[in-house]
Amino acid sequence: MDDTRLSAATHNHYQELIGRIGDEYIDYRWNRHPVSRSHYRQTQKAVEFALNHLDKRVEHILEIGCGPGTWTDICLRHTRQMSIVDISSEMLKLVQKRFSGDPIQYHCGDFISSQIELLAVFDVIFSARALEYMDDKQSMVKKSAGLLKPGGQLVIITKNPVWLDKKREEKKASEEKIHRDWVSYHDLTGYFSASGLQDVITY
Repeated sequence: MDDTRLSAATHNHYQELIGRIGDEYIDYRWNRHPVSRSHYRQTQKAVEFALNHLDKRVEHILEIGCGPGTWTDICLRHTRQMSIVDISSEMLKLVQKRFSGDPIQYHCGDFISSQIELLAVFDVIFSARALEYMDDKQSMVKKSAGLLKPGGQLVIITKNPVWLDKKREEKKASEEKIHRDWVSYHDLTGYFSASGLQDVITY
């Protein structure tokens, strides 16, 4: 893996971090500071808002950049089966431990690259707080669009350049070197439309 790429930096960062703190990661990520707790509540509301708009319980959801499974349990309420992708094998170990009895298929690797080969069988493709870690955001949207069933839905929740906590996050990101080039909602809407997706809505 090319270490100059954002995907490589993300992989290396989380392999080391999860290897060091293991099962404590979710508490470490979301509970140790009032700002991170606020970010959790904001994202949780966005996830529930997006998935509660599904017409019914679907057959198959793909979650891209699942991390330790922070939002996976919400996805599972809306589907009969899931596939999940993450660049970190250490993250996937946490998910497997948490959801060992659930109908989940696991894929480890860089979603945008050829490391991940999936069939176009998904009713919903979902990604929360993962796009900002990816080198080529437009390619992520294009590949996702190609994996949807006819009439399927792509849901992406991500930070944007006018986010109120941007300065704090930029300082942290510069230390970790794993966030770069946050995409505006105008550009993200354009990526959706350019990939052939219709009825594009931004909140």
